[in-house]
Formats: sequence, C-alpha cells, structure tokens
Amino acid sequence: MEELHEFQNNLDRMVAGDMTLLDELSAVRMATMAAINSAFKTPDIIRMFGARQTEELRESLERIQEEYHLKSISRAAYEEKAMEILTALKTLNEPLSDEEAAFLQKQMQHKFSGFQQSNNNVNQAQQQNLISNFGNQAKTD
Repeated sequence: MEELHEFQNNLDRMVAGDMTLLDELSAVRMATMAAINSAFKTPDIIRMFGARQTEELRESLERIQEEYHLKSISRAAYEEKAMEILTALKTLNEPLSDEEAAFLQKQMQHKFSGFQQSNNNVNQAQQQNLISNFGNQAKTD
C-alpha cells in the first residue's frame, strides 16, 4: 500500500506541474503499480495480493461464486470480481483448476478482443540493454 501512496504522490506532483525527471527505477515502479491498479480494482484484492494471501483470495472467490449462484450479484459483477481474483492467484503462481484457467482465458480474450496486437519495434540489443540497466539498478538499491 505504501507504493500506492508513493505512486499517487508522484501523480499529484506531476498534475501540479512538477515535471522533474524520474529515474528509470521509479518509472518501472510506477508502471508496475499502474498495472496492478488497472488489474485489481478492489482494495481487498490489492491488499491480499500484496500480502500474498492466496487462501484468503480463494475464500473470496468462493464467496462471490456463492453470491452469484444465490443471485445476490449480477453476472457482470461476478465475472469482473472472479477475473480479478483469478488473475491475482495466477500472478502469485497459485495453481488454477482447468475450469478456472478456462474461465480466465475466456474472460481475457473477451476483454481484449477489441485490441490489435502491437508491433514491437524494440530489437534484441535494446531489450538486452534495458534488462541489463534494470538489473544493475536493482543491485544498487
């Protein structure tokens, strides 16, 4: 959560006009946090993901499945929350059942069906340079 606050503070400074250059590591951190924020919208999921609480994530998944079967939540809400939880579990290298993996794959395809595959113009030398720079900075921190 501290990183989320740091990310928000940086965004607030930028909006206020402070456009100082960020070092590459800060830029990577911000990109990572932005990715987490876009993937996980529920504060509880963010907290459980950050604390690597896979059992609690599983319990949360069971709870929303039950709510959906009892018609307490809509199909759209169920799919969004289930996808969020399954994405967190997969990112934490928690094994998914075949059914869960198929559900996640279907939802991801549906979610990104409007996007075209990007043309990646970064050549292998540039990729190695980026990886090397990131590795060197990680060692010094």
